[in-house]
Amino acid sequence: MHIPKYNSQVIFCFLTLLCFTLDLSAPIVFYGNLFVAIPLLVIYRFIVFPKVSVKKLTFLIILVLLWESLIYIQSFHSLYSKLIPNSQRSVLLFVSSLLIADLLKNFKLKNILSGLNLYIFVLSLFVIYQVIGFYVLHISASQLDPALWLGGTPSRNQYMDGLYRPNGFMAEPAAFVGAQLALLTLQYLMYKKNNLYRILGLISILTSMSFAGFLLAGLWGLIVYLKNLKSSIFLLIASYIATIALKDIFLTRFEVLGGESDASNQTKIDGLNYFFSDSYNLIFGVGNVVSDGNTPIFFEGITDTTFFLATFVVFGIIFGSFIIFLFFKWLIKSNYNSREKILILLPLLKLTNPALIFFSAYIIFIMLIDRSRSK
Repeated sequence: MHIPKYNSQVIFCFLTLLCFTLDLSAPIVFYGNLFVAIPLLVIYRFIVFPKVSVKKLTFLIILVLLWESLIYIQSFHSLYSKLIPNSQRSVLLFVSSLLIADLLKNFKLKNILSGLNLYIFVLSLFVIYQVIGFYVLHISASQLDPALWLGGTPSRNQYMDGLYRPNGFMAEPAAFVGAQLALLTLQYLMYKKNNLYRILGLISILTSMSFAGFLLAGLWGLIVYLKNLKSSIFLLIASYIATIALKDIFLTRFEVLGGESDASNQTKIDGLNYFFSDSYNLIFGVGNVVSDGNTPIFFEGITDTTFFLATFVVFGIIFGSFIIFLFFKWLIKSNYNSREKILILLPLLKLTNPALIFFSAYIIFIMLIDRSRSK
């Protein structure tokens, strides 16, 4: 078996992270990523490492058959007419992640870390560029939107009173926050010392102007930095600067929270009411539904309810309970300490289900890192 050299390992990791986080509202990105870029990564995996164990192949076949059967059952009761084709994205992403993992597990951990650091650096700089471009250089939001560069529709980067929120390589700031927080968590699991990549990553989350981003970055910082006096001082200074700089945004968001104009949380509440009010939905789940103009508006938020709740919404009580049980059973038995286990759970407040592009890769990466510790 030929394992790629150092540079090719770093590049492959970088491209894997890029492809599994790239999620812009542009057809060339959506279809190009799913049907060209990610398949090319899988093909490269088979060129370099052409083996698939019988155990993994059996698992993949059973997984796909069960998943597709559930999707088919859900389609009979769904208000979303495109449930079956839309759900194939989740299946493709998860299967691709599992296949690529066979190659990544043969990489040196330091090379995976280098590829991860490089991607965090590029993503963070792009988000910071968007902020400086809009607020300092007065470049219009449309000119800073990569989705529009590629012929797609505008990203959801506008907030109340014309506030611009950078979204990086994702369709909206909230999606960027979930992905970046997961990337920083993976980095911490492999490298505990503070460095430029981590600082840039946290800064980029704060500049996203996402309220969830503020809270999650704060919790992440508390867990990571409250270990010694030096780290605690760094956290206090960073928190003070962030609070002063973003005070107006905090106040505005608190005023909206729970009010009539808080459409984001209202769609989640309405979606959960729909889920719990129907026994068919409770048993089999609603699947990977989206709001597309022909479906209820609450489909926009029904699966954005944390991994711990969205798993039941998407897969139903039976399959959802099984998935949650297996995940926590693995996490409890893993080689991670208590601090790391809590950190692993934080991104899952935003990475809620397999339909989100980085969810599958994140799960695979945390398992790969755990596996490397048991060698």
